[in-house]
Amino acid sequence: MTQPKKRSAAAAAKKVAAAGAPDAPTTAKPRKRAKKKAGVTRRTAAAPSALDTESRALTAAELAFIEATIARGEAQSAGPDGELPPGATHEIVETPSGPPTVRRKRFSAA
Repeated sequence: MTQPKKRSAAAAAKKVAAAGAPDAPTTAKPRKRAKKKAGVTRRTAAAPSALDTESRALTAAELAFIEATIARGEAQSAGPDGELPPGATHEIVETPSGPPTVRRKRFSAA
């Protein structure tokens, strides 16, 4: 395996000049933006009614999460003063129709 020849700075400058490159650096051209597709709008947050657990049925994953947080003791009902007991991160919210849900109130209280 042979090593490539090392060129001096002067030789490199001659090669660039011979290629027709300008002496002063040019400014970069602005990038072209992608064309917008017809009928496409910006994504927005889901409508509040889609996130409201009281007006829709819970999925199996949501029910499993609720049961697991209650079993671990992370979800508990708020006391008479409205505060969660130590160690609880979620509040159990009773719904008039259907199973209870949980709401995140704080991060780890450790």
